[in-house]
Amino acid sequence: MRDSWEAELWILVARGVLSMSEADGLREEARDKRRNPLALLVERGRLSEPSRQALLAEVMHDPDWQGTTAGRSARTYSMVRSPPPAGGEPAFPIAAWDRYSNVKFLGQGGMGMVFLAIDTRLRREVAIKFVRGDDAEHVRRLIGEARTQAKVRDERICKVYEVGEVEGKVYIAMQYIDGKPLGALAGELTVEQKVMVVRGAAEGIHQAHRAGIIHRDIKPSNIMVERGEDGELRPYVLDFGLARSAQEAGTTQAGALLGTPHYMAPEQAHGEAAKLDRRADVYSLGATLYHLLTGQPPIPGERVADVLQDLIGREPRPPRAIDPNIPIDLEAIVLKCLEKERSARYDSARALAEDLERFLNGEPVLARPAGTWYRLHKRLAKHRRLVAAGAVAIVALGVAIGWGIRNSDEAAERERLTRRFTEIAERIEAMARYSALSPLHDIRGDRAEIRARMDQLEDEIQRAGALAVGPGYYALGRGYLALGDDAKARDQLEAAWQHDFREPRVAYALALVMGHLYQQNLAAIEQTVERAGALDRAKQDPVGSERTEAVDGAFDRAKQSDELREAKKREIEKQYRDPALAYLAASLGVDAARADYVAALMAYYRGQLDEALRHLEEMGNGRPWDYEAPELRMPTQLQRRSVRVYRPCTDRSRISNTEPW
Repeated sequence: MRDSWEAELWILVARGVLSMSEADGLREEARDKRRNPLALLVERGRLSEPSRQALLAEVMHDPDWQGTTAGRSARTYSMVRSPPPAGGEPAFPIAAWDRYSNVKFLGQGGMGMVFLAIDTRLRREVAIKFVRGDDAEHVRRLIGEARTQAKVRDERICKVYEVGEVEGKVYIAMQYIDGKPLGALAGELTVEQKVMVVRGAAEGIHQAHRAGIIHRDIKPSNIMVERGEDGELRPYVLDFGLARSAQEAGTTQAGALLGTPHYMAPEQAHGEAAKLDRRADVYSLGATLYHLLTGQPPIPGERVADVLQDLIGREPRPPRAIDPNIPIDLEAIVLKCLEKERSARYDSARALAEDLERFLNGEPVLARPAGTWYRLHKRLAKHRRLVAAGAVAIVALGVAIGWGIRNSDEAAERERLTRRFTEIAERIEAMARYSALSPLHDIRGDRAEIRARMDQLEDEIQRAGALAVGPGYYALGRGYLALGDDAKARDQLEAAWQHDFREPRVAYALALVMGHLYQQNLAAIEQTVERAGALDRAKQDPVGSERTEAVDGAFDRAKQSDELREAKKREIEKQYRDPALAYLAASLGVDAARADYVAALMAYYRGQLDEALRHLEEMGNGRPWDYEAPELRMPTQLQRRSVRVYRPCTDRSRISNTEPW
């Protein structure tokens, strides 16, 4: 049954009902659906039922489609002739031809008519051109060049399958291209697509040049463009060596002048056919590209004589003068092709194709002067993403280096200011220590002098600018710490910490301040507890049976506050003790205090009093009171439990470590 399908499809193609591509698609659809292709056409309304029955009868009575299928591809099937042409179209020149069967008329030109036909032996679509002409020598020459074209093996050259003569009519069987002429398609293409098509045509022309063929009639209508299933544009160069008359636009003048005036090279317009070389086709390719870009030929004109005269003595108008949006590199390529002197053009179609490829890739084109700035500009434009990334990297590196240098300078300046302010703070601490160790005296003068030094320090910090903020706050914090003003010391030190001046010495000073505040708040709670205990003892004393109601109320209030003591203690631990421990941990390695003393403070704040005592004894070689800095106040609870203060004795022989006061 599938054999009959094949016959039916070929008859439909021969009659023009289906194209070859439609027949292929219908064949695959019929196989997938396991249905007769004619039935599918009837359902779609493209074929009537009586026509279907007549077609089946015709197939069944044809001896070539009866019997076995072996070797059927090599048989010759006499296709049914197409109906007479309608609308005044020329009839197929060969009425009964078993080699090719007419499908439809495609068009005609000055040298012949073209028909779409079916090759009955190879079963493929072909374009049959019947050459017209009374000059037998001229016809033989054209046939010879067509046969030469058949030797060109390139996918961009329209293939010539056969050249022959039948019933006195010369014909050329060529590849059928289901596309449009480049001139008709130009309005649908972008600049890049136009360049790609001309580049492909130039590559095909180069292969023809290698075979010794000069086209002499390249123009938009002789480049057929087919769009593939993937959307790719495929150019095919047609009509090698076939001259045309100059009766209409796009035709050639009979006689020695071959080509189309609007697209022919100046030497070709001179009629110097013997001197033509491949650079004549380069000119025509440039003229074709010029027309695609500007919408007009490089040498416009209506009369052939005027065009030929201007072609020799008139320079084409620059494309950018017509359309400023045309890239300047592309204009240079076109104008190089259109040079009057052959030596100034590209020396081959391949050279033109390569320069067009450079344009598409964003590389410097040979048509423009090879200046250093131009080449650099093109390379930068081609690799703009890489250049942009590199520029960003260079800028980032420069910024990083500049930032590093700036940070280094700022760090050095900050360190200088830190040393300066620390020296001032140490002098303030020394003044406070001297005042504290001096005999009893009026310290108001000492404190006034210290305050004046603090004011001078603040003025110097303000003059030093932003870099002095952190070190300055630290120095002020140490000064207030030496004066015993823990609240102000805390404010200044925390300000230094918030301004990213977070050195171990700052952490150590903050730990001391937070520790002092913790001791003060803890002592207040202890006083409350002692008061509650005293009132409790007064309540249990028999003598106290005559206590007043006021004493009872005070006792009750003390008991209530005792219940809140633990909660208050936890609150101040969180507020002061925990930060003090954190700052002590951050101050390890600081030069301001010995490690044993820091360890003792940490143990004390954790409630490990015995451990704190051990560190103090190790620090003082058994005499913890020997080590004391005025700004470091030992916790009161630790003093009461561990610091041994010895009774004064005039007899030094009686001084003993075992006799506490």
